Amino acid sequence: MFTRILYSFAFVAFVFLSAPTANAQSSEIAAALKRMDTIISEMQSLRTEFQTLSSSLGASTGVASVLGVQTSVVSPSTPVFTQPLVFGETNDDIKKIQELLATDSEIYPYGVASGFFGPKTEEAIKNLQTRFGLDPVGVVGPATTELLEGYLRQYPSGNYPDGVLSTKPQVLGASVSVTETGVDALGQIAALQQQLSALESQDDEDEDEDEDEDEKSSRYDDDDALDAIEDAKDAIHEARDEIKDADDDGDDIDWADEAYDEARDVYNEARDAYDDEDWDEAVDLAEEAEELAEEAIDRIGDEEGADADDIDDIFAYVGDDEAEIFVEYDDGDDDDFTVRSDDEDDIIEEVAEELDLDEDEVEDLITFYGKKVDRIDVEIDEDEDESYVEIEFEDGDDKSYSLDETDEDEIIESLANKLDLPEDEIEDVIDFD
Repeated sequence: MFTRILYSFAFVAFVFLSAPTANAQSSEIAAALKRMDTIISEMQSLRTEFQTLSSSLGASTGVASVLGVQTSVVSPSTPVFTQPLVFGETNDDIKKIQELLATDSEIYPYGVASGFFGPKTEEAIKNLQTRFGLDPVGVVGPATTELLEGYLRQYPSGNYPDGVLSTKPQVLGASVSVTETGVDALGQIAALQQQLSALESQDDEDEDEDEDEDEKSSRYDDDDALDAIEDAKDAIHEARDEIKDADDDGDDIDWADEAYDEARDVYNEARDAYDDEDWDEAVDLAEEAEELAEEAIDRIGDEEGADADDIDDIFAYVGDDEAEIFVEYDDGDDDDFTVRSDDEDDIIEEVAEELDLDEDEVEDLITFYGKKVDRIDVEIDEDEDESYVEIEFEDGDDKSYSLDETDEDEIIESLANKLDLPEDEIEDVIDFD
């Protein structure tokens, strides 16, 4: 079929490039027109074949578009994005961009398509801009918009192939026109042949991967699993002996016993995984059991949990997907650590685990704030009736805002609401130019 089409377009190219003179015989013109009608018919048939092939191989609808007939590819003149693509916004267009960026862990290691344009999405945009030689500002400007729209036009279904972000998009939206010289048509047919070959090759690779999936070797073999189980067994026996000796000496062993019992349960799960010949699972569970046995020894003589009466306050400064925790003790000491969540319930749970407290005790002590701020610079523009705000957070992140307020008290109140911080804390770090 491809050979016939190639010859057909070669003929059309010859006819048009030869350009019959005004005195060309009408029979020659009629023959050329008839041949063109035949070509168009063959193209329609070929389009149908490629649509079927594209569906079976999971190909983009853009493949069929080079055949010169209507396809579902979005026209380059039609905007893909209709919603704001700016920091702080949440919408479906941002989610589409995140889904695209998430195909490449080097571009968007976070990989979450929440629809919220936050710091991690901003960093991913910078990575994309750097890869393609754009100014890495993290802002979706005209050039970046054109780049992103190219991918979404080429893959309107969102079914992106591996490595899609390794090269710039090629939107195949142009149609073949036999009323031109015919040379462009020949080039497009050649390109189509290359795409078909690539699709067939990819399909063969996918089949080979499926066939080899069951043959992939695990990280460990049966000897590794047996060794790990023996190590866990030795650690559990050592913990048992240490706990027994401590009990004889009158030491507190209740908290140590909890870890020891958990170690034994996990050890039994490791043995079950070994019996099922799941070597990886057996090793992982055995190593966990060994760690629990060692923790049981460390707990000997200690009572579970800290005394909540020793803590004055717990402050949680909540940012994007994480919270900085500050603990103040009544003896003047303090402590800080980071929790990888911005959900208050999750934060309470992890703080309780970190401090060995009950969750209800943490809930009584903790106060939630927005992300801790290091400095705020405000420039008031009376002529434009607005203010420009630059914020530096203690974690090194910087943000910029534009506010409609020009009154200093109103600016402080607005920032306190936006950052979820007390107004007095805003007053301590704000500087009005």
